[in-house]
Amino acid sequence: MTAMTPEQRESRVGGLAKVYGLAIPRQPTGGVIGQMLGSAVGNSLEFQDHRTYSPGDDPRHIDWSAYARTDQLTVRLYREEVSPRLEVVVDASASMATGGKGELLRSLLLLLVRLADKGRAAPVLWEIGERIEPVRHDLAAAIDRLELRGAAALAEQLAAAPIGFAPRSMRLVVSDFLFPHDADAIVRRVADRAASLAMVQLLTAEEDRPTVGRPAKLVDVESGEFLDVTMDPPAVRRYRDRLTALQTGLARAVRRAAGTFVTIVDTMSLADACRDVLTPAGVLEVR
Repeated sequence: MTAMTPEQRESRVGGLAKVYGLAIPRQPTGGVIGQMLGSAVGNSLEFQDHRTYSPGDDPRHIDWSAYARTDQLTVRLYREEVSPRLEVVVDASASMATGGKGELLRSLLLLLVRLADKGRAAPVLWEIGERIEPVRHDLAAAIDRLELRGAAALAEQLAAAPIGFAPRSMRLVVSDFLFPHDADAIVRRVADRAASLAMVQLLTAEEDRPTVGRPAKLVDVESGEFLDVTMDPPAVRRYRDRLTALQTGLARAVRRAAGTFVTIVDTMSLADACRDVLTPAGVLEVR
């Protein structure tokens, strides 16, 4: 995919933003008070449930009629009124700059930001590269200057430091996931207290389906280590088996977290990815 100028990217994304919207989860989300119902206890008038009274609970919420019937102190729980929040975790390691992944990544991020803005979903980008850095303002400029040169794999960075995710936010993780990892550990880390989870794998065409019958140099772009191999049919078959196992493990772990895992190859246009991958998976919806 040819690199685009910021103006070209904005123009292309702008057209798609008129067609698609974020698929807001049915379960409650979290964000700014006053927009939609959330899962936390709050002050809206919609009754949610009862639970046993604990010291420190607001005595105004004690259900005295229930106490009269049962001799047990319980409190009424109400649903907090909140708006959605979108948090995008971006793998900014050097492997994301290979092939057409870098441009596809930037275009996808910009689209997500524009759709979040359209849906008043308070977008935040978490850049996971040399350091973990949240970006909350001027996101289009941050996407343009995004440096894909981190030396540590996403799994290492997620395990090394806590991330201040907002409770009940929508979470979307973009990476190639081509590094040793424990799928369940990654999913637990990014799914913690999330309203929804989507994990998007970006691959180059060669990463998805290596060409058979030619010498190849496999390079770990983070460490600089390489291995010369001949991509004969058995080698390609072994690689495909390992990739399939990796994707199956991630999909299973994400499914257990009630999320979605999809793969996009850099030969796809963003429009095709939206229509053929992200919308059927329930990440986006046609508006």
